Amino acid sequence: MFTKRQYQILAVLSGTDSWISSLALSEAIGIGKRTIQTEIRKINEEICRRKLPADVRIRSNNRKGYFLADPAGVLREILYRETQMDNSEDDKLVHSRRILALLLFEKDYIHIGDIANRLYFSKSTVNSDLVQIKRIINRTKGAELEVSMSKGIRLVASEDMKRFMCMKARLEDRRLLMEQEELKWAFRKIEVIGKRVGEIFVRNQYIVSGDVCLDFVKFLVIGVARSRMGFVASMPECIMEISEIAEEIEVVIREEMDYELTEAELQYTEGRIRELNLLQKALNVEKSVNDGIGRFERMVLEEIGLDLQLEERWKTAAGNHMERMILRLESGRTNLGNYTKELSLSYPLELHLLRVCLCAAFDLDIPDAELGYMIPYLAEVIGRRREKPQILLVSDSSASVIFHLISRIKNGLGDRIGEICTVPRYVYERKREEYWKPNQLCLTTEHDQLLAETGFFYINPFAEQNLIRELSKKAEEACRDREKEREKVLQGCCMVENKVYLLDTKEESPESLLELCGVSLKDKSFSMQSIDNNVLCIISHNKSGENCLKKIPLKHTLPYKGKQINVVIYVHYGGEGDVIEFFDFVKKRLARI
Repeated sequence: MFTKRQYQILAVLSGTDSWISSLALSEAIGIGKRTIQTEIRKINEEICRRKLPADVRIRSNNRKGYFLADPAGVLREILYRETQMDNSEDDKLVHSRRILALLLFEKDYIHIGDIANRLYFSKSTVNSDLVQIKRIINRTKGAELEVSMSKGIRLVASEDMKRFMCMKARLEDRRLLMEQEELKWAFRKIEVIGKRVGEIFVRNQYIVSGDVCLDFVKFLVIGVARSRMGFVASMPECIMEISEIAEEIEVVIREEMDYELTEAELQYTEGRIRELNLLQKALNVEKSVNDGIGRFERMVLEEIGLDLQLEERWKTAAGNHMERMILRLESGRTNLGNYTKELSLSYPLELHLLRVCLCAAFDLDIPDAELGYMIPYLAEVIGRRREKPQILLVSDSSASVIFHLISRIKNGLGDRIGEICTVPRYVYERKREEYWKPNQLCLTTEHDQLLAETGFFYINPFAEQNLIRELSKKAEEACRDREKEREKVLQGCCMVENKVYLLDTKEESPESLLELCGVSLKDKSFSMQSIDNNVLCIISHNKSGENCLKKIPLKHTLPYKGKQINVVIYVHYGGEGDVIEFFDFVKKRLARI
């Protein structure tokens, strides 16, 4: 079998019919070039072991990169079949999901020993996984894990919540079906019901993402399976008017699964439909949500001085998401959390602003999973605010030629560059100090300028595409040079990683850590996020004028949301310098933890 990483490499290579560079492939997968080389060698060895046709392999070229040769599509077909099968062996949460799945289909208490026997786990494994299970259950509104010394454990929640949690437990994993025939039968219906539900969504112009549509279909078939197994759905407190979409889905369930949805189940279905995030957004957003977004934008400007300049397009997209998120929060059916650690490491500023400003603007306690889905929206805005390399174009060409050239540059480089300043050569010679800036990209259409001064890159007024590609590389180099220079400055100003604070008392708590960092609990301008099983990141901001970044190792572990923390990273932005540059620097330091 190919590993998960090898599947990713093969998927990227099979998605193009041309060569892909080693750098592009490594960036797409998120691993180094040497690791790419090692994995590709192993992939080719696996292809040979399987005795696939001789012309099926990954070809490599020092100059071009890598190319997947699969002329008859033999390997693509194998990969498709295998990805449909269970491929979650390396999932660290698989034990917890299997135990949770078992609890979801138990009507009464069950002893730890019985769980271990039925799942072929040891008792110690079950006991150690209970911490993770409690964390999963506690994230669901109204759900609780009851523990009794004499009876064992049981999951207490409404039937609506249990059906939703079944989707979280990923019951489609074949090992989680636990020989339940009703579940096996139901999951065999996913493909046909998924197609018909997709047709209903398209016909009603209710377009959701592919993964959301699949989760919704799983929710439907799991509900039918549970009903057939004797788990009765009860009517929700708030009765909704049933939409045409829900009525059409009711017909699909009747025809494909020979089951008539009860009134309560129809209400469950309607509730889920209203909570789904749309890809094609509604044109209008509720006034209360629009007002909340406005408060969020003002708070970010007041708190850290960052002017987001939110566009109407962004407000509509994010506003639609917020509307449905609020519905999910009210019902307790919040989204699943994906890539929490990766998001915490890659977007510390975005996550901090969402915790501190968005939650306050809407007066909501938004769980991590839902905040994770808001991060890409905010990251797009902050990405546009990030400083980009400026371009100086020294040219004696006509205005029309310069206009054409600038258009070509902008089309080729897009949002990777900032402003383009164009001056004739005679003006530049007389005002060089005004126009020359460090780390900008200097271009010229004049050969004489190349001879007169180093640091300029020649560009033909009617530049071909290959020259634009070279210019793109120059722009990336300018970005890297600027980042390195800024990192040196920030390293000297705020990095005190080597001056660590070793806490050795057993009475440590999040509150004591905040006091150590000079943060008051009354001050709402701080956020806390675990970025690993043993690392806690605390971020705060004010207008003190000083930034800092501290690493605080703990002699005794500190319990925090089910994790044992032994290292604390404290980040503080006091208004010194550009906030985005500072957090870009923080992001790099966090990646080394």
